[in-house]
Amino acid sequence: MEPAHHKKVRNLLLKYIATLSFEMTRKCNLKCKWCSKGEPQNLDITTEIIDKTLDEISDYYINCIRITGGEPFLVPELVVYLIDKIIDKKIKVNMIHIISNATIINEDIRNAIIRFIEYGKTIQEERKNIKE
Repeated sequence: MEPAHHKKVRNLLLKYIATLSFEMTRKCNLKCKWCSKGEPQNLDITTEIIDKTLDEISDYYINCIRITGGEPFLVPELVVYLIDKIIDKKIKVNMIHIISNATIINEDIRNAIIRFIEYGKTIQEERKNIKE
């Protein structure tokens, strides 16, 4: 008979996502020749897509949520929305990576990241189960 803690770990591994990416926007404030994204577009993710995705993964452990664009800092309200929803829905996330060209500084995003770090401390035990 399988010990209870083995079964728990096995069940956790069945509900594991290594990396989940959210492309927040196709807008960009630069025109880098080497960019693999192509020409910028006036297109943003919707809050409905964010909500639906988070609802679908709510019982998964996620090692990394990657926030990308275009330039995600051009839509700070969407970045903040995503981070706050991760916290509100108690999604178990080990880390967030934001891929940015680092030309925009935004205090609202900074504060959301700080809230995520504080949230991470509250799920420390559960995060120990998140492995790459």
